[in-house]
Amino acid sequence: MKAILRTYGKDESFSDAFPDLPDDFDFTNPEAAPFPVGSNQRLIRIPSFRELNSFARAYVGCALWSTTDESTEAGGEPFDANYGPEDIAPATLARMAEGCRQFQIDNEAFLTEAELSDERAGFLFWLNRNGHGSGFWDEGSEPVFRRLSDASKVWGTFDLYLGDDGQIHGS
Repeated sequence: MKAILRTYGKDESFSDAFPDLPDDFDFTNPEAAPFPVGSNQRLIRIPSFRELNSFARAYVGCALWSTTDESTEAGGEPFDANYGPEDIAPATLARMAEGCRQFQIDNEAFLTEAELSDERAGFLFWLNRNGHGSGFWDEGSEPVFRRLSDASKVWGTFDLYLGDDGQIHGS
């Protein structure tokens, strides 16, 4: 099973390593890892696209739809014309999934109040955080939509690009 061993620095930076773990590894018990996991480290399971919840799947779908492959001076084709979720590098998919999970946890009350489907909310989170000119604020004038918009912007942008390895990476 693929995983990320994320090591956090003092300045909130981090670096990642990609150890292989047994298929039945219990991520709730990092002490069982076949290597030491420090207090400044976290083991993150790399999910498959099918394992993502509907919020995260919509977020990934929107990312592929709204990002171009830069194959021409005009920007090229949207990634979703030639690539799919299976073309996203595992570490990038894991970072996207983790971001979605944390956004949903941090904003659970606002997402519930907004009464959006998980798919719509995931789609809007990608657009909003990346400054695509659309986002939660388009859903209505109620204060909850502004709060979700502001919460999205805190995450900053996440840019996708096609790597030399033919996989889609994020930064």
